[in-house]
Parts: sequence; C-alpha cells; structure tokens
Amino acid sequence: MIKKDNLYVSSKIILLALIILLSIISVSNSQTLVETYAKQYPFISMDDTVFTFYTEFELPDGYEYPNPVNLNKFQNWIINFPIWHQYKKVGIWDGGIEFEPDEVSRVVHLPWHGHLYRDLNFPLRILGEFLFLNKKQEQFVFYPKKGDSLFYSDWLNGRPMYTARKEVFIEPDIPKKPTEKEFYKYIHFCMQENNYLSLSQNCTEIKENELMPGDLYITWNRNGMRGNVYLILNMIYNNKDEKLFAIATGSPEEACDYYIPKFNDNRNLPWISINKLKELPTEKLNSGFFRFNLINGSD
Repeated sequence: MIKKDNLYVSSKIILLALIILLSIISVSNSQTLVETYAKQYPFISMDDTVFTFYTEFELPDGYEYPNPVNLNKFQNWIINFPIWHQYKKVGIWDGGIEFEPDEVSRVVHLPWHGHLYRDLNFPLRILGEFLFLNKKQEQFVFYPKKGDSLFYSDWLNGRPMYTARKEVFIEPDIPKKPTEKEFYKYIHFCMQENNYLSLSQNCTEIKENELMPGDLYITWNRNGMRGNVYLILNMIYNNKDEKLFAIATGSPEEACDYYIPKFNDNRNLPWISINKLKELPTEKLNSGFFRFNLINGSD
C-alpha cells in the first residue's frame, strides 16, 4: 500500500518536472524566435529576447490582425518588425531625451546614428534594410530633391557631385566594391538628398482605403522642406472591415529614435483610425497616402 507521504513527494516531483519541462520548451521557443529575428532583422541588437506587436500590444474587442496570406513579402516583414521593451526612452541625437517611456507606446527597434534620422528618413532606411536582406540593393533607385535619379550601380562606379544650382549627379570615378558598408553610405546619401516632397515622388499615391502596412502618410509645405511622415507599421480590422492602424514616426525637427506614439492611457493599445491619423500633422498644405514605387506590386 502506497503511503500518503510517498504519494505527496511523488506528486511534488512530477509537478517540478513539468515546470522544468515547460521552462525548457519556453526557452527553446524563445531561442528559436531570437534566431529567426536575427536572420530577418539582422540589425537587431538584443540576442536573448524579442519584443513584437504580438508580445506587447492588446487588440480592441472584435479586432484581429490581417491574414499573412493577404500581404506581400514587404508587408509581412513590416508587421513583424521588432520593437523595444516598455522601458526604452526616445533618445535624441545629442544625447538628450525626447520622450520618457510612458509618453509613447513603444520605441521601434532600429539602431541609428547621425543627424539625418528625422521622420522623413527612417522609411528610406527601412526600405534599404528590406532590399539588403533580399539581396536587391541594385533596385534602390532614388529621386532626390534636386538633380538626376540616383542608382546604386552608378554610386559604385562614381562619386556624387553638384551643379552650380545644387543639383546632384554621379560622376564616373574609381569603382567601389558592393559591400554592406558601401550600401549604407548610399542610403545615407539618399537621406541627405531627401525632403518631404521628394519622398512622395519616390512613391505611388494610393487611396486611403488601400492603406496597408509599409505605406506612408506624407504631408509637406509649399517647397517640400517641412512636413510630417507616418509609416503604417501594422493594422487590424473587425468583421465590418473597419480598420485601425499603428503608426511609427520620428521628429521633423531633430534626429531621435523612431517610435510608436501613445494615443490613450493604455500604452498597449496603439491603434488609431484613419481620421485620427489625418489630424496629426502640423504641416497640411499638401498631403497624401503613398506606397514606395519599389514595393508597389511586389510579391
């Protein structure tokens, strides 16, 4: 006959074994996720944990994420973009703080360096990361604010020059190797030659009911030098096909972390309607919804 004490001990051993097993499974799944993200988002700087929309944010009642089958490759890559943990501040290039953690929903996990990282240039960096990941660097064609179209192939075989009217062009020069470092130099040069109007000219304008992850809402003033840019980072919908969006933006004034704004008391509910999105910009003379030409119609 089994004694109660022995049965109690055996039950504790079994329970402990189950806890250990579940912990191993959890760690294994976490490691698998980290390894997957290291391949899909090689710029990620955390090697033990991954934070995403699916681990951090809540959904309003009746809403769900889009089916990945209905999204193209770029859109699927965007909705899974890594974000920072809830304690990350929005830092400024000069070392200051733009926002405390509880003043935003989350910071987007995209390391950056330099004064060019304002709201209008982060989308170019993200586009460049996607093209580099898929070995399509040569497709990064950019229409600058002044001058000829910029091609990565020309960049590798030339050097940037300017006319007396400050129009940029590439002059043939000693060829450069197509390294990762050289591609990032090219991206940063495109960022340097960008403004709000030229960013829109690198895109195809779309209707607001066509808005998808990876698309942009761009506004600009008369000369295109001032404006606002918002990237659709994710979206959700209900059975009435009503859509809500999560956006990412930066500062139009100075370089700072890319972040997801906070719109209510719950930081874990970053969702807004398209009408709310249209109320956000400070510059509204010209505006539109846009999709990168390089992504429009992609698989």
